[in-house]
Amino acid sequence: MQAVARRWTQRDLTAEQRSRMDKTARAERAVKDENLARGITTLGGGRAPLRLEVLDAETVITYGVVELKAAVCERLGLTPRTGVTPVEAITRMIGLLDRIAAHEDLAEHVLSEARAMNSRAGHVLGDAEPVVRLDARCPICSAKSLRAFPDRELVVCVNGSCRCEDEGCGCRLERPVRHRWEYHALAVELGDVA
Repeated sequence: MQAVARRWTQRDLTAEQRSRMDKTARAERAVKDENLARGITTLGGGRAPLRLEVLDAETVITYGVVELKAAVCERLGLTPRTGVTPVEAITRMIGLLDRIAAHEDLAEHVLSEARAMNSRAGHVLGDAEPVVRLDARCPICSAKSLRAFPDRELVVCVNGSCRCEDEGCGCRLERPVRHRWEYHALAVELGDVA
């Protein structure tokens, strides 16, 4: 495709147009000075009125609740209610926990999704649990990939390729479950890990 040469055109303003533009600029400057005197600044100078990470988290959590509700209703043979808020859907699922527990894979899915949503909400609200990197090596993969979660007294191996010899372990699933230990149990096994 060949480029087409365009003619450059100079647009000369008439005296009337220039006068009108000058008058508009002076009026805008006067309004700006009045606003500055009252402490009002331009919109571009401040922070955004909304925290986008909060809106993103709300959207992700809402979709997560909708998908979780659909999975629970499908597995338990229930008809999903339409037009319910995420809070109402969560309340209904809490009421169904005894039935959900009867299906081990569904219970694990609900627990996993609930933890993920809780973690996302906590992170946005500033309640994220501190994570401490440990110097000790993982007793399974020997990588320096142990992280401690002091609030839960839990140690997790964050190495994605950590696999043990147990065929029934969650580390061998398509979406592997990370190896985890109670802090005190691992401290006894490895000595002092902190």
